[in-house]
Amino acid sequence: MIGSLTFSQPFGYMKKGHDFDGTIIASALSVDYFAQIGQIPFLDWLLNKNPMVRIGPPDISHVTHFSIAQLQRRLEQQEKHKSSDEPDFLDHFIGGMKSNPDSVNAKLVLNFLLANVLAGADTTAIALRAIFDFLLQNQHAMTKLKSEILTLSFNDAEAVPYSRARSLPYLDAVIRESLRMHPSVAMPLERYVPNTRLTLPDGSFIPPGVAVGLNPYIIGRNEVVWGEDTHRFHPDRWLKAEDESEG
Repeated sequence: MIGSLTFSQPFGYMKKGHDFDGTIIASALSVDYFAQIGQIPFLDWLLNKNPMVRIGPPDISHVTHFSIAQLQRRLEQQEKHKSSDEPDFLDHFIGGMKSNPDSVNAKLVLNFLLANVLAGADTTAIALRAIFDFLLQNQHAMTKLKSEILTLSFNDAEAVPYSRARSLPYLDAVIRESLRMHPSVAMPLERYVPNTRLTLPDGSFIPPGVAVGLNPYIIGRNEVVWGEDTHRFHPDRWLKAEDESEG
């Protein structure tokens, strides 16, 4: 699926039935490495960047070369005014490079492509597994979701448009609740505090330039935000009650 979404062509793992080029295992091991070493960055210089003996994630140069080839081929196609009817991620990335040349260059586009290939498939799979797992364990939620879906007349022979799927409030609540309880990524995903600094609820502040991050799993268990039933799958918590305001 990620191959089709990113490059308009599948990678071929489903068709061949196995990880024929080692990308899947390399991706899994790389993410494991980055998740741990990313919390203590200087260890990367001792492991992955060690000039004597490299101890790091597996080599993913074949993925990089594949992504570069796809980028070059697509740029050549666009120069010849050949475009697909359905734009994929690569088309959008190239569009960003052309509309914002000062901030988006070919190297950044390559980073976007590698992020999709190495991190996109597993995170999507985790999210889907979590959604179906919670629904199977909570039949009341499954029944309510089925009822909502059956009220609309979908054409079984066609894919449901995103705009229509997005309009289903309980489906949206199920997805959000599943990701709250079982986020696809449990890393802090640090961001740098901007020049305006970060003011915390207690009045204290974090100065500009400091890296801050929060673990999504921990946020999803914060009883101040979600109440005392944080360990219960309850999609209705995302729905607005009749006496509740938008704020």
